[in-house]
Amino acid sequence: MKKSFTAKLWKVMKICAVQGIIAITLCGVTLAHTNYAQLLDTEVSISITDLPFEKALHEIEAIAKVKFAYSISQLQDEPNVSLKIDKRTLREALDELLAPRKISYKVHEKEAAITLKKANGEGSKERSSVHEGTNGNIVHRALIQITGTVTEASTQTPMAGVNVLVKE
Repeated sequence: MKKSFTAKLWKVMKICAVQGIIAITLCGVTLAHTNYAQLLDTEVSISITDLPFEKALHEIEAIAKVKFAYSISQLQDEPNVSLKIDKRTLREALDELLAPRKISYKVHEKEAAITLKKANGEGSKERSSVHEGTNGNIVHRALIQITGTVTEASTQTPMAGVNVLVKE
């Protein structure tokens, strides 16, 4: 008995569909990257002996390829740092460095930045700085805290879900 044209077409379509699914799966696997892992899971190795706290943070910035943002007045009186970390995560290194000093941190994944804040928070909010490791240079920029409410012009009612972006 001869097979009808539609039966043959249906068989070819099933074969093509299976091959298409296999191709899409393989493409997805090849696009998977390890560099999209979380920032705190980065493996670091560092040995610091009796360095000022700020310089120790710069060393960690260079090794882990992150930026630290903190208030100078909050962290200027920190004692010197001695730290030996060998093939451990950045999270473990920061916990070992910051926990005894009662410094908390907040991670900003997209910017590869970590904000540090002293737990007792006795520093001034106006005088703070961001330190970046660009070509080995340290850049200090003043940060200003801005607070307020965004309202609609005609009715003066607060607007929900509004974000303010400061361009540099």
